[in-house]
Amino acid sequence: MKWPDLRGVDTKNSVAKLILKLGGYNQLTSESEATVNEIIEQTWGMRFNSGQVYNRARSADHLPGCPEWLNSNQLRTFQEPGLVVWNNLDQKIEHLGGSAALNLLDRLLCTDAWKTEGVFITHLVQEFSVEIARRGRRKKTESEEKLEKPPSKPYYKEMLHLPPSAGNELIKLIQADEAAITKMAEFERLQFDLVMKGFWESVLKSHRRIEQDEIDFSARNFNWQHTSEARWNCQYQSTTGKVCLPEEKWQWCACAERPGLPRRLKYWEKFQEAIEWVEKEIVDLANQPETEVQPSSPSFEQILAEHIRLQEKLRNGPCWVNPSLLETKKPTYKIFIELDAEPTTYKTFTSFCSGQTFRIDERFLTPTKLSAVLNLPYDHFGFEQILGENSGWHRITSLTAFYQETTVAEQAQDVWNRSRILQQFKAGQIKRARYGYQEVETGYTVFLGICEKPEDAWGAPESRDEYFAQKALRESLCFALDIEDYRAFLGLSVKDISDDRLLECMHTARARSTHLPEQAIRESKIWLALHEPIRGENHATK
Repeated sequence: MKWPDLRGVDTKNSVAKLILKLGGYNQLTSESEATVNEIIEQTWGMRFNSGQVYNRARSADHLPGCPEWLNSNQLRTFQEPGLVVWNNLDQKIEHLGGSAALNLLDRLLCTDAWKTEGVFITHLVQEFSVEIARRGRRKKTESEEKLEKPPSKPYYKEMLHLPPSAGNELIKLIQADEAAITKMAEFERLQFDLVMKGFWESVLKSHRRIEQDEIDFSARNFNWQHTSEARWNCQYQSTTGKVCLPEEKWQWCACAERPGLPRRLKYWEKFQEAIEWVEKEIVDLANQPETEVQPSSPSFEQILAEHIRLQEKLRNGPCWVNPSLLETKKPTYKIFIELDAEPTTYKTFTSFCSGQTFRIDERFLTPTKLSAVLNLPYDHFGFEQILGENSGWHRITSLTAFYQETTVAEQAQDVWNRSRILQQFKAGQIKRARYGYQEVETGYTVFLGICEKPEDAWGAPESRDEYFAQKALRESLCFALDIEDYRAFLGLSVKDISDDRLLECMHTARARSTHLPEQAIRESKIWLALHEPIRGENHATK
């Protein structure tokens, strides 16, 4: 027996009455009303399958609540994770994923048409037809007719229909499992994004491979070398040209470089255009005149020789500051720890011209979080980030000052032993660290121990005499306000720091000094006050 099309009618009465009449009932009694409700409930069903209870049973007998009419394909649908609905009259079953179930809930809550017309379960589909060749020979008199059929557009197709009574039950079921369905929808979106990303990567990869195959490099004037899947190099005199494809494969990266000259870099959508641009640029770069070799940064030995020369120049002069003046009679001490921390997160960037990989977007622990990780109470220590916020170089000093050198040495050792610096160093979270104690008045530091790797080693600590000689020379140079001598002392070129910035640094050191004459300190304070707008501009543009 085939059930009639019951859309648009009151299924709770019409269907029930029809079934009862077929069963021999002519009038509805209280007993038959109960039978009606039972029959109506049996015309449709729904369930939600979570991922945890999903199984692959092959028989309806092994699944509670499973309709008996399910075939093998429908049985798999019955077990799919998500919302499953079926109609016993039509013997149809449909599965809705997380996103589709949430869309259905939104439609049921925002519209009332389902209360009279019933619930329509739809899927977005796109239909197409494939013409199958007819078997056998075609008679000569028969002409082959080919009809061009336009491609269909995606549309929502009705897959299953439920009576109005199912609407409220669907709302209750989806809302009861809304949290799980929402997670399922999020997972579906992630899966869809991954699939689409993989699809476009495959399309782009194929397109880029075709682009490379279309060029006949043997017919070109330059000897191009295919060094990897999507990287080409060529050499012309002392100039190198490269064309390579970044990881995202959206554009070709083309560059031309010659030692001593700025690198030329440009991105192209087409491989042919990138190759032609590089060939033009490497010839142009090769014809550029030779440039003067820029002096490299002075070595440690050269800087040390400059310091000796400057000491001889200033010694016994009017601007010389004797190192003995920098000593203090009753120093106080603080615990001192210095360390370089690794970033907690970072991204990598590979230069497509040089092939070198660099770290970018590094994120470091804040001082408060670092103190907890190292077991150094934040309330007991001061944290200074030498390179500014979001950097890993820290100088940590105790907020408590000590009068006795032996006491601060013992306390520094105890703090180091109780900290977790060594554990973090072993775990690779800290590059290097050292500890000791520092004189508050002079800044001289005595180091008691270090942990370091050969590639990140600390320099040898200065002796007390070396420290005060260096500090006295700096004070003397700032007192003299000689820009060139101060530049030689720092070992910096004009490209590293401007004359105006050096002058500002010297005046700042003079104004903060406690050893220079009062007149020199006053002059520098006046100079800094008068040049404050210029200093602000320099800082902004630096």
